[in-house]
Amino acid sequence: MSLRSRLLAVLIPTIVLLLGIVIFASFRKSEQTVLEQINAETYQLASSQGVQFDILFESSQKIADGVAVAIASMDPIEKSSVERLLRNTLETSPNVFGTTAAFVPGATALGRFSPYFHRTSHGVAFTSLADPAYDYPRWDWYKTPLERNGGTWGEPYFDRGGGNVLMTTYSVPIRASGTTIGVATVDISLEDLVRRIRKVTVGESGFAFVVTSDGHLIAHPTEGVLSQRTLGQMDEDSTDGSMRQLAELIRTPGPDFVEMIDPFTRRSSWVICTPLQATGWTLTVIYPSAEILRPLRQLKSNVAVVSAIILVLLVALILLVSASVASPISQLVKQAEQYSRGAFDQRLNTNEGPTEIRRLSGAFNYMGKAIADQIETVKSTAAQKERYRQELMIAAEIQQSILPRIFPPFPEFQDRLDIYGLTKPAREVAGDYYDFFRLPGDRIAIVVADVSGKGAPSSLMMAMTRMLVREIAERNYQPAEVMRRVNHMLARDNVAGMFVTVLYGEYHLNTGFTRFVCAGHNPPLHLRPGEKAAAIHMKTNLPVAVLPATHFHTTEFTLGPGEALLLYTDGVTEAMDAQGDMFGMERLMDSVGPLSERPCVEIAEGLLSVVEKFSPHGGRDDDITIVTLRRRKEEEHMRVVQVAECHGGIRMELPARTGMLGKICSLAEAVGRDIGFSEGELYQISLALDEVATNVIMHAYGGDTNETFQVEFHPRADGLCVTVTDYGMPFDFEAKLNRYDGHATIDQPIGGIGLFLTRKSVDGIWYEPETFEGNKVTFVKYLQKQPVPP
Repeated sequence: MSLRSRLLAVLIPTIVLLLGIVIFASFRKSEQTVLEQINAETYQLASSQGVQFDILFESSQKIADGVAVAIASMDPIEKSSVERLLRNTLETSPNVFGTTAAFVPGATALGRFSPYFHRTSHGVAFTSLADPAYDYPRWDWYKTPLERNGGTWGEPYFDRGGGNVLMTTYSVPIRASGTTIGVATVDISLEDLVRRIRKVTVGESGFAFVVTSDGHLIAHPTEGVLSQRTLGQMDEDSTDGSMRQLAELIRTPGPDFVEMIDPFTRRSSWVICTPLQATGWTLTVIYPSAEILRPLRQLKSNVAVVSAIILVLLVALILLVSASVASPISQLVKQAEQYSRGAFDQRLNTNEGPTEIRRLSGAFNYMGKAIADQIETVKSTAAQKERYRQELMIAAEIQQSILPRIFPPFPEFQDRLDIYGLTKPAREVAGDYYDFFRLPGDRIAIVVADVSGKGAPSSLMMAMTRMLVREIAERNYQPAEVMRRVNHMLARDNVAGMFVTVLYGEYHLNTGFTRFVCAGHNPPLHLRPGEKAAAIHMKTNLPVAVLPATHFHTTEFTLGPGEALLLYTDGVTEAMDAQGDMFGMERLMDSVGPLSERPCVEIAEGLLSVVEKFSPHGGRDDDITIVTLRRRKEEEHMRVVQVAECHGGIRMELPARTGMLGKICSLAEAVGRDIGFSEGELYQISLALDEVATNVIMHAYGGDTNETFQVEFHPRADGLCVTVTDYGMPFDFEAKLNRYDGHATIDQPIGGIGLFLTRKSVDGIWYEPETFEGNKVTFVKYLQKQPVPP
């Protein structure tokens, strides 16, 4: 066979095969990379637009909340003041279409009164919604917040007789002195919302629209500004299930495209959804598949044409100059192998060889560089997101570090005070915080606060509030003056419009006298042994940072021995179950009732457990903070600092010093006296405990030291069990126990007399060396002599 035939028979099929493999592998990788990039960019676009809509709705909610708070604080409430407030609110809120305050008939001296200010092409217009033709009490925007007892976004509707436009409304009850007197609203024009949605451009023919909670479509190209039918109604007319698939995707949005048939255009499309947290609506983006894949198909066609031309030229060159062609082909194969392994930084020399080979090398280089650039872009984006996540984690650690973490926080007052606090953030960083610190004299300052909003801005506001409260309180001001000064500092430069609800008070350790200032916060619960928990009636004040010139009132009461306080944030009472029902005050009082006589740590953690079980999200809808404080009973004042309840008994941990023997013997006598032992039996218990503890100090540790040992008292119905645990050297208990029998001799060995006295003083004694918890000596004393258990 001639060389030409061999070249045609061997090289040409080989080159065709190699080029096909390279092109296929490269395009598969390119297609995957491009699709992942388009998915990420589209999701980021949808998420960013979702955040902008959330900002729009949340800012509107805050405006309505602010109107409600401002009206509630009016004294008296006058028509002119309300109208002036509403007009000013509308004029300073460009994103708001209209606002009103609709009063409950008979709740105030205003009667049926609902002034409505809204925008028109000629400026701000006024309409009275109290007109019988409008009859505002029959509208859902008025009834729904009163029924739900909280702010809510309504479904879009045409406000005939009011604003006379399609709109959606956020309504919030107005409460004054614990009574609902009306509803404050903020309207957003659907036309303005549609303009915002239609600015979301996706490719050439992709589009976005919003689906409301009831399934109505806003700004859909084929359904107009607001669809008359819901997705469920549209599904009834659908025959292929595509509408049902779209509805299911909207109910369970995720970060990835889902390929499906667009039920409106019947085109194969990619769909991605992102939730609007503030309203419960969903932003949906539809991107036609043909448009997404068009650049890849065009690139495939172009490269196929180029490859065919190169192949023809290669055949001619093989026949003419096989030697000069063999080397470039080898380089192309190696380059293809590098690309298949992901090494896109390799480059071919485009200055040598025939023109076709140089062009092919340049095309490979360009393709490799393009893919490498895309990969670097993805890596950079991922690294930036990871850096943001790490920064949030660091901020969360810093925030947690400023909260009280060591309990008991005041060991010197443990005989008079039991106090515990915890917080559970809804996000990485929280807007809740609690604090307690010493004040001059025998006083303790207690703070529980909740900053409006969530996330990093709230955490910064929280840190600033904590710093100001501590700085001002430690100057020995009265609680009301502390809050006035803190409010003045925060409200003066509060450009973000945030506010803080605060419960600040001081507790007198000796008397239980307590004073609290309630700045818009939930009232604390009073826990009395054997009684149902009850909310303390507090003098209400505005939240901190709302108005600079706010004066605060103090509520005073005395906490009796054994009584406790429960302080908390609205993350407890506003936690929702799967049906949307709130935890509420009644459930809160019922939950802490059985825990009212438990230690403060068990009350707080027990309540947190109940809330987490109640909420399907584990109580993570909002930050949760719980602080419990108890005034100890008089008989508890005799306990030493290290005494704690454990497993139904009492444990104390002490340094291994002989000076501690008097304390543990005193406590043993107090516990035994409560059980009913006689004075003689109490002496025997103290003698046994003294001998065992002395052996631990002198023999296990070799004398006074800073090492520690534990003593546990477990009262029983028939007597008392005492366990002494040390971490020193074990000893032969049986040999020591039998060394002395009560009759001393001249050659009597040292030791054993103390254990002899101990054995004679109690009804049973056991020794467990080198257990997981240490060396244990346990003895039992019965009220009436009983057989020693085996």
